[in-house]
Amino acid sequence: MSAYVNMELSQEFSNMLRNKQSITKDPSVLLYREFLRGNIENVIEHTFPIFYQKTGIKNVQQHIDDFLQDHHALSPEFHHIATEFLTFIQERVSPEIRQGLEYEWVVFCVEIDEGIVSHCSPEGLSNESMLTTNPTLICITLSQEINGLQGSFAIFRDAQHQVIRKPLSQIDHWMLSQIGSSCSFLALKSSKETTEMQLQHWLNEATEIGLIQHQSTLRLEC
Repeated sequence: MSAYVNMELSQEFSNMLRNKQSITKDPSVLLYREFLRGNIENVIEHTFPIFYQKTGIKNVQQHIDDFLQDHHALSPEFHHIATEFLTFIQERVSPEIRQGLEYEWVVFCVEIDEGIVSHCSPEGLSNESMLTTNPTLICITLSQEINGLQGSFAIFRDAQHQVIRKPLSQIDHWMLSQIGSSCSFLALKSSKETTEMQLQHWLNEATEIGLIQHQSTLRLEC
């Protein structure tokens, strides 16, 4: 019975935290209520800075109140809160704002991706090299202008932990589709879609910026 009562009290406390309109004079509830909202606002400000700036603090705070009251799948981890907020709000905003939120979420995911990015030298490419795409790579197409950006982009983190946003050309799309999860340098050279000079130029540039990585099947190193 005591366990059941404790669960009820815990649920009641949670409801008072989530619903800002619930009446209480308990200072601990008021303190935690504002602390919770402050934490979520901090997540939104740092994960979705464009959205935060354009929406305004008062409107963001209203979205937070609605989020806490209506969305009950909240997880306390920083990155989970960002994902949960995006899931909650994307049906409540215009397509333009939704796409902006999705773009910022992709950048955030790339920043926190645990993939290990190695710096590879273009000079190390040989017929035995196996090519792979950057492990943090996410491609996104912006049909509307977001913060001065529009079109298709490769977003990834380089070996210096900088987030790179590379506009994607037709040859970029083709090369990335050919490489997929892994592809040999020799296989790409045998393709009739590009000349060897075009291929070498693209590989040199893509390797230099960290879009792709390569390993030798003999030495297994960059």
